[in-house]
Amino acid sequence: MSITFKNVTKNHLPGETVLSVPRLELADGALTAVVGPSGCGKSTLLRLIGSLSAPTEGAVRIGNRAPAESRGEMGAVFQDATLLPWLNVRKNIELALRLRRAPRNERHEAAEAQARLVGLEDVLDRYPNQLSGGMRMRVSLARALAANPRILLLDEPFGALDAMTRDRLNEELSDLQARGGWTAVFVTHSVTEAVFLADRVLVFSTGPGRIVADVAVELPKPRRGELRETGDYQRLVAELSAILRSRCWM
Repeated sequence: MSITFKNVTKNHLPGETVLSVPRLELADGALTAVVGPSGCGKSTLLRLIGSLSAPTEGAVRIGNRAPAESRGEMGAVFQDATLLPWLNVRKNIELALRLRRAPRNERHEAAEAQARLVGLEDVLDRYPNQLSGGMRMRVSLARALAANPRILLLDEPFGALDAMTRDRLNEELSDLQARGGWTAVFVTHSVTEAVFLADRVLVFSTGPGRIVADVAVELPKPRRGELRETGDYQRLVAELSAILRSRCWM
């Protein structure tokens, strides 16, 4: 599903604009990464898409509908895995489907299918405190995908992980998105992560958040670790890093 912003501003206080997006269209089936300094409105952008917040002015549309009318077609993954500690992996993955009152066999099948996709089929009976940080994020991702969303919102989901785990999950996410074809918006502070994952990278300035660069990433997908060693990848990382240094403060 496409996502469109038209003349959108968001104020947290009267006269204090935190985000200003005159025009933006995110293509159906593309993964768009959003980078920029802390406080530039990256997470606010996700909240507007997910109907967790309303614009002060302007309109956000998911296809031809308002975000609130499209909630059932969205999934979200946050920096904290937000798993329920009293539920095992299987039941955590099933949670969104349980809230939708899906039949038990449908929930079980979806949980097992998503667990296989993210490599958790052998730990379905474990609890969150028995998992590593990377495994907990896999559960969170599987839970978001179990309801078969058409849009996935990701707010720095791998930011708290070590570099090796983060790189591995980037590769897995790239593979899942290429297979699933869902539209994704991925907020990150990492330029290298943004270039590795995205079809397009938006660079936001600080106070109020505005798009100061819109860079296409024309690299083959799904992406593998070897891509990070290529000249094309490294040139894009350098280009975006230079934009951040010259047009934003970190």
